[in-house]
Amino acid sequence: MQASRRRAACAPCHWRKVKCDLAASGTPCSNCRKGPAPDECRTHIKRKRQGARAVAIVPANRPSTQETLQNHGVSAANPPAAVHAAQSAVVHSALPGLNKDDCKTLLVEFVEQPAIDTRAIDKDARVTYIGTGLSNLNFLVRHRSSTSDACHHASNRIARQHTSYEPERLPAEALQLPEKTLVDRLLEMYFGHVNAYFPVVDERRFMAQYDAKDPQNPPSLVLLQAMLVAGAHVFYVGDERQAIKATFFRRAKMLVDARFERNRDIVVQACLLLTWHTDGVEDVAANAWLWVHMAATIALGLGMHRDAEPSRLVEHNKRMWRRVFWLLYTYDISLSLQHGRPQVIRLKDCDVAELRCTDFDECGENTATDFVVQRTNLMRILSEAVRARFALRSTPESRIQSLRNADERLALWTQQLPDELKLRPTITLGLQASMLHLAYNSGLMLLHRPRPPAEANGDEMRREDADICSAAAAHVQSLLESLREQDMLKYLPSNSVHVCFTALIQLNVELRLANPILATAAEHRFGSLLESLRHLSAIWPQALPIVYYFERIAKHRKDEASGQHAAPQQQCPETGYNDSNGTVAQQYETGNIEHASLENGLDTDWQQLFGNEPFDFVTDNAVTQYWQTWPAHYWDGSPAESVSPSTNIML
Repeated sequence: MQASRRRAACAPCHWRKVKCDLAASGTPCSNCRKGPAPDECRTHIKRKRQGARAVAIVPANRPSTQETLQNHGVSAANPPAAVHAAQSAVVHSALPGLNKDDCKTLLVEFVEQPAIDTRAIDKDARVTYIGTGLSNLNFLVRHRSSTSDACHHASNRIARQHTSYEPERLPAEALQLPEKTLVDRLLEMYFGHVNAYFPVVDERRFMAQYDAKDPQNPPSLVLLQAMLVAGAHVFYVGDERQAIKATFFRRAKMLVDARFERNRDIVVQACLLLTWHTDGVEDVAANAWLWVHMAATIALGLGMHRDAEPSRLVEHNKRMWRRVFWLLYTYDISLSLQHGRPQVIRLKDCDVAELRCTDFDECGENTATDFVVQRTNLMRILSEAVRARFALRSTPESRIQSLRNADERLALWTQQLPDELKLRPTITLGLQASMLHLAYNSGLMLLHRPRPPAEANGDEMRREDADICSAAAAHVQSLLESLREQDMLKYLPSNSVHVCFTALIQLNVELRLANPILATAAEHRFGSLLESLRHLSAIWPQALPIVYYFERIAKHRKDEASGQHAAPQQQCPETGYNDSNGTVAQQYETGNIEHASLENGLDTDWQQLFGNEPFDFVTDNAVTQYWQTWPAHYWDGSPAESVSPSTNIML
C-alpha cells in the first residue's frame, strides 16, 4: 500500500505525463497549485485491464524472419530487383487481441481530459479534429473548452493493433530497402529535382532523422518508400525506370494499405508522392486520381483545411500542414482540369491561412518558393473560372462574363509575376518558369476553346478566342521543345502529358486551315509537339495511346494530301486502333517507342519567340474570317476559309 501511495499521481499530471508530488505534498499537488484549476487535482485511479485474448504461439522451430528472407535470397542490402521472390514471406508478430475496454473509453478520455485546452499536440499525442458546429463532438468539446476558436485538440495515441489492418500479415518485402548508397543517391535526386518544386517533405527534419540512425526516432518508412518512387523517376531511364519505380511503389502501397504509419499527415505526404508512378491505364480506381483523393480524404478528416493557429499544434506541424494542404489543393485542381471531374476541395469550406515564406524554411535551400506560391495563385484562379464557366446550370451570359473575369485576373497574375518567372523574349526559361507557363497556357486553351455545337447553347464566340488558343499552343510547343533539348522533360509531373494533349488538339485544328502558309506553320509546331510527346511517353506510359492517336491522324492527313488510299491496316490487340504496318501497335504493346534523334540548335520559331525576330503569326486583323468558323473545326474536318497572313505578332 505504501509503495502504491508513493507512485500515486493526480489526474491532470497523469494526462500531461509529468512528475507529480501528490504522495508527498497532498492535494493539490505543486503542479496544480501553479495551474489555473487547482480544484481539479484528484488522485488518478488506474482501471483494471482484462487479459488479452489468447493468440497463437509461433512454434519454436518456425524459421525467423531473417532466415525466411535469406531463404528467398533477400537481405537489407539487396537491390530492388531482387525482392520479387520474397513477396510471399510474411512478418509474424504476436500482437494482443482487441481489448474492448481500450476502445470503449476513447470518447470519455478525450472529452473529459482536464487539459483539453492546454495539452500540446506533439509527437506523443494524436490529433483530433472536432469538425464544424454541426458535429456532436464539436458540441461536447465546446461546453468544456474555454478556447472557442480551436478545432484541433490532443488525444491519447491509439495502440497500433487498433488502427492497423492485419499488420501480422504484412509482406516482408514492404520492410526492405536497398543498400544505403543507392538510397542516399535517390534521396539526393528527390530533394534536388522533385521536392524543390513540390515541397511535400521538410528536407532538414527528414535528413536529420535519416542521418541520426536513432531507432527510437526513425524516419517514416512509408514516406521513405514513397520518396524513393519519386527519386527513381528522375534517376533512372527507360524500362529500368518503370521497373524500379514499381518495386518501391508496391512496397509503399503495402504499408499504406496496412495502415502501418500512425501519423495521418505523413500518409497524406506519401499519397501525394505516389502520384509519381503510373500503375497501368486505370485512371479512376488507381494512379494519381486515387492517391490525390485518398490524400484529400485524410487531410479533410485531420482538419488540414482549417486554421490551426488557435490550436496547440506544434509550430513545425502548423507550417507543414499549411504547405501540404495547398500542394494538395493544386494537385486536386490539376486532376480536375485533366479529367473534367469535380474537385474534392472547395475553398468555401476552408479557412486555412495563405502560404507564407516561413512555411518553406525547412524544405531545403533549393526550394522554389516563388514558384510554389505563384502556381497556387494560378490554380485558384483557374479553379474559380472553371467552376463558373462549366457549371451545369450556367447560362450563356454567365459563362461569357465568367470568362471575361478570368481573363482579367489571369492578366493581372502575369503582370505580378517575379522577374525570374516571367516569359521574356530574349531569355531561355528554366524548369520552374517553364512548368508555370505550361500550366498557364494549358488553362487558357481549356477556357477559350469552343464547346461542342450540341453544348454551345448560344455561347458567343469571341474573335480573340482563336488568337488566345493559337498563341497558347505555340507557347506550349516552344516550352516543351526547349525542355526536350535540355533533357529536362523527366522532371515534369504527369500532368505535362495532358498539357501536351491539349495543345496537340489545338494545333490539329489549325492544320485544317486552307491557307498553305498558316497550315505549314501549324504543321511544324504539330510535329515538334508530337516529338515531345513521344519523349514524354518514355517517361509517363499513359502518353502512349495519345501518341498513337495523333500518329494515326498525321498518317491519315499525309495520305489524303498525296491522294493515296490508306494501306490495309492491322488492329492493335491492346487498344483496338488500326496501324498500317503494325510498328506503332507493336511498340505500344511493348511500351518502348524509339525516338528519332533530336536536331541540334534552336529552330526558327524558338528563335523568334525568345529572340528579337517576331513571329509570322496571325493577328486580330488577320483572323476576321478565321474566328467565325473556327469552332466548327474541332468537330468536323471541313477546311477553314482562306486567311491571309498579315502583320507579325509577338507571342
